[in-house]
This record gives sequence, structure tokens and C-alpha cells, in this order.
Amino acid sequence: MLSRIIGAVALIVAIPSPCFAPTDVTPEPPSASVAAEAAQSRPPYLVTESEHLIITFEADEAVLKSLLPPDLKPAEGNIAGVNMYRTGPVVGLPPFTASFIWINIAGPDSPDGTKGRWMVQGWYGPEPVPTALRTHAGLPVQVGTTRLQREGNQLHAVLTSEGADLIDATITVKDEAPAKASGVVNYAVWGQNITTNDSVPQDGIVFNRVPYVGEATPATPVALTLRLRGSDPARVLQPKRLLGASYLRSSGAVLGVVQKAP
Repeated sequence: MLSRIIGAVALIVAIPSPCFAPTDVTPEPPSASVAAEAAQSRPPYLVTESEHLIITFEADEAVLKSLLPPDLKPAEGNIAGVNMYRTGPVVGLPPFTASFIWINIAGPDSPDGTKGRWMVQGWYGPEPVPTALRTHAGLPVQVGTTRLQREGNQLHAVLTSEGADLIDATITVKDEAPAKASGVVNYAVWGQNITTNDSVPQDGIVFNRVPYVGEATPATPVALTLRLRGSDPARVLQPKRLLGASYLRSSGAVLGVVQKAP
């Protein structure tokens, strides 16, 4: 069960699709220097020594459906989640911080039963991380900074983007020894969002397969506040009730592995 909560170690912004309600982030175009740096920063990316605050929550089914493409459905339980983290050294990119919101989807489960996911919106920084992840992996992300602070057993995280605090989350880490955690999480994205990989189909849904390994400790969700802006696709998503939490220290995860099928 714990691995299903924690399987969330990665991700980016989608190109508009006329097939369903818009869920697209439209970031400011990167500067020429950032675009050039992102083009040279080709995947896969090996992320090491990352520290994650993860909370899952129940959401309104109609809202979840409005945020998904027509071919994808919410998994049983109408579960969404937030993953807020910072990395250590990264091969292929600079160290970064990240926060993203996802929806559990029916269908592309991992071998251990972890549900496939649709990233609604993410905030990564600094550049060229978000630009590289958008263009190379098709994930819906823009620039943002995540701060994590731990005092005793309490871990607090805040996401800031364009001068505004958008996500504020707190968990209490339980007094238990961490358990080894590993797996692969399948993140669905639109193929046409990947503009730098000719081997990826340019239509329909494709999957970012994110393998990870680390140690996880169960936690209790204390608070989750979403203060998203009118321009944010995820603004319609609010927790009905908090379900679970985890503190994950990942020794390694790989981003940017995209396949037609999970």
C-alpha cells in the first residue's frame, strides 16, 4: 500500500487538445539561451538523493473527468495527489525542486498495482528543467520553486510560482523505520507535446515510465491548501478529504523514458 502512495517521483505542460476540456498550462516562451540549453539536455535524466512529501486525497469525480482526456478515466476511489520534492545531483540536468498534482487513472497499472497517472499540472525550477521536461517528455510543467522544511517529525512544503504561494502542505512522519521502496510509475501524456523525439508517436497518449528506488516512511497528512490562480488548469481540483501521506527519500529515479504503451 505504501508503494502505491509513494510511486510519484517525477514530471511537466501539455499542448491544447480540442478533444476535451482545456487543462493546458501556457508558460511564457523560454529565452533563446534556455531553449538551446534544454535542447542539449536530452533524456534520460538520472535523479539522485531526492526528498519527497507526498499526500493523496479524494476529489470530486466530475472534476477529475473534466481534467482527463476522453480516453482516460479516473481510477476507482477518485484519488488525486501532490508530490513536492527537491533533488540532489541530477545527470543531464541541474539539481531542481518540483511540485505536481496528479490523478490516478484506470488501466495502465504498474506490476506492483500502482495506478497509472495523469499529471494535471507541475512546477519545476530552475530552468532549463521545466523546458527540457516539456519538450522531451511532454509533461505539463512551468517554472516554480518548492521549499521543504523539517522540524522534528513534521515536514512542511510550499510551492511558489511568479511570486505567489500556490500549494502549502504539511505531514507528520511516523516513528517507524523506513521501508525499502521501488517500482515503476506510468505517467500518461499527449504524444504531440513531445517536440524533440522523432521516435515517439506524435498523436494519442504515450507514457513516461518512471523507475525509482529509495526508502519510504508512512506519514499522517496534516494539511493541504491549494491556492491556484485562474489561469491554472488544476484550479478546479480541491481535496474532499485527505487519504494518506508518505515521506520518501529516493536514492535514484529516471525521467524521460517515453513509450507508446506502459
